[in-house]
Amino acid sequence: MGFGGHVMDMITRMKQNRELRPSVKLKSRREKLYNDFNSGIIKKNDQFNFKTLTGKELDEAIIRVRNRAKKDKIKEIIFTILASLLVFTLLFILII
Repeated sequence: MGFGGHVMDMITRMKQNRELRPSVKLKSRREKLYNDFNSGIIKKNDQFNFKTLTGKELDEAIIRVRNRAKKDKIKEIIFTILASLLVFTLLFILII
């Protein structure tokens, strides 16, 4: 009069269904990447060689990055204005 067989089957089926969820799959991908890092494919002791900059070079690099950010922001604003004008023009044409 044991109930162990089909109860265990139900438990294993529930566990397998949980493993099929997207969040679990993503977690297993992260674990795989972490295990690759720890297995030696990517070595922890590798020294990263970063470029050292003097004070003047660092200031110039900061200014370049800020200027590029300003240009990108202006481009985004212009694109947004043009896209909204296009949408409103199309809507106006469709209404008339």
